[in-house]
Amino acid sequence: MRSSVEESPSESDIAWAAGLFEGEGTAGASENHRQGRRYTGNLIPRVSLGMTDEWPVREFHRIVGFGHVDCREYGGSGRFIWTWRSNSKRDIPRLACLLPRLC
Repeated sequence: MRSSVEESPSESDIAWAAGLFEGEGTAGASENHRQGRRYTGNLIPRVSLGMTDEWPVREFHRIVGFGHVDCREYGGSGRFIWTWRSNSKRDIPRLACLLPRLC
């Protein structure tokens, strides 16, 4: 979440983030399977963006102002993938600022 000291993202920042998400991002939902419970109809929203370059992922995170970034080795190759993700129901509507800019 953005602190009150940070500025709101510029229109060009939002357009850039929308383009990056359109090319590298994904959105979906998965079942809530906590502790082996049977499916109850509860879906968890999931949005993510992954790249081998750190800077675009961190910049996307800065612009949208939520979610988290982590880095993991990619398939045992010795290469790493940087991933921004969120699965919070309250955060997903905050991506609405990107929608008008997606094709």
